Amino acid sequence: LFANMASFLDPTIPSVFVTIGEILEIQEQEQAAMEAYEKVPSTDPQYHMAVAKRINILMQKDDYDTAYNVMNVALENDPQNPYYHYLMGDVHRAMENFPEAIKFYDMAEALGKEDGDLERELWPLYYARAIAFDFSDRWDDAEKDLMTAIEKFPNNPVILNYLGYSYADKNINLEKAKEMISMALMAAPTDAYIIDSMGWILYRMGEYKAAIRYLERAAMLRPYHMVINAHLGDAYWKVGRKLEAKYMWQRAVDYYDDTNEEQRRMIDETRRKVIEGM
Repeated sequence: LFANMASFLDPTIPSVFVTIGEILEIQEQEQAAMEAYEKVPSTDPQYHMAVAKRINILMQKDDYDTAYNVMNVALENDPQNPYYHYLMGDVHRAMENFPEAIKFYDMAEALGKEDGDLERELWPLYYARAIAFDFSDRWDDAEKDLMTAIEKFPNNPVILNYLGYSYADKNINLEKAKEMISMALMAAPTDAYIIDSMGWILYRMGEYKAAIRYLERAAMLRPYHMVINAHLGDAYWKVGRKLEAKYMWQRAVDYYDDTNEEQRRMIDETRRKVIEGM
């Protein structure tokens, strides 16, 4: 109410429509929030934030075409803005256009460093670009960006989990991966994906009974997640619980999400395991 009164009395007050949009988002009124963000003039110091928030809402709705168009307009108006290149990279990554995403992240980094060090608000591009590298089968580049991301955001559980899980999935650097996931668990002890990562690392290390304890807990927290169910099935098989293993693999198949790149990579092998085992 007060923010709307302020905007009525003086629509040029900096960030007033950003404030209105954020309040509406808290109230889960996404469409009204979008309309508020659209009112933010390009001269407003928070204009780029308004664009980012519009993009976030559109991508949550899987409306990637509109998000792409919004970013195209923003880039046409300000082609040297590193933040816009970063956001366009996010749009391409969400659309799984990973090579294009990398190009925009590279441009964001280059433009952001022209005047010195990269601004803090652009630091997340290292994590985002690492994901794009990973799904482009460029693991060395992905690992380098993840290590930079950890330097920028020490003890961030999301970044630690991504790197630790990647090591486990590739069956490399397992002791280092275990250390990273242990740190991530201290920061987020109830996160099912981090718990699953610890279980998967222990599985890779041959500690199957210990792995099961973590994987069962992860499966309780996320019972409909294909990857977690598949991991638990693998661990059950290794300790001779073959009927339970096939049950978990079947659950994994039943809850397969074909929009997820990792699950698309796993589905054929998981279906085979249901029939033939490991």
